[in-house]
Amino acid sequence: MGVKVVIDCDLKALRKEMPAIFVGLHQCDWDIITMADLPQPGVVCVGKKSLIYTPIFGLIFFLSGNILIDRDNRTKAAEAFLKLADKIKNKGLSVWVFPEGSRSGYGPVKPFKTGALHTAMLSKVKVYPFVTSTYTKQIKLGRLNNGEVHIKLLEPIDGATLNRHDIAKATTALRENMIAAMHELDQHVMRPNGYVLPPDR
Repeated sequence: MGVKVVIDCDLKALRKEMPAIFVGLHQCDWDIITMADLPQPGVVCVGKKSLIYTPIFGLIFFLSGNILIDRDNRTKAAEAFLKLADKIKNKGLSVWVFPEGSRSGYGPVKPFKTGALHTAMLSKVKVYPFVTSTYTKQIKLGRLNNGEVHIKLLEPIDGATLNRHDIAKATTALRENMIAAMHELDQHVMRPNGYVLPPDR
């Protein structure tokens, strides 16, 4: 695809820290390509239930063992995360979550939902945030050089130290830290000529 993905951590070393919860920023459909190296054996993704209706991909996503959650129904979503925490504790499952809930695209990072940190608190595992440089509208098929995408691992959050009164504040802090890290990455990424960073991201 003409894009170079630069990852700043030893992904295999992360396996020693599993089970864990991994969170990332969801920009566009190319995430499935640029982040392809991140999920390790034993990691499944959490996605919204409507993905099942996406032709071909939805069925593959579901049959691969990934988890679909009805985000429009708060009660069902909460029940799903409770079951997820149980699987993490008792089966050693690790999960990948996009806490924005949907793609941010070329716009600002959306508010985070609290499910990831709630699940970490219940299962007593760490949350590992991955931040990707802004690249929506950067990749064009057929172009030989689509520049770089940088991915950085931030300091983990220990779910064992969280309590339910801290979740909202901790989720906001997580979002702010990830946005700051994204802005820092954006200053050092090589991009195709003419690419313009979104002013409000």
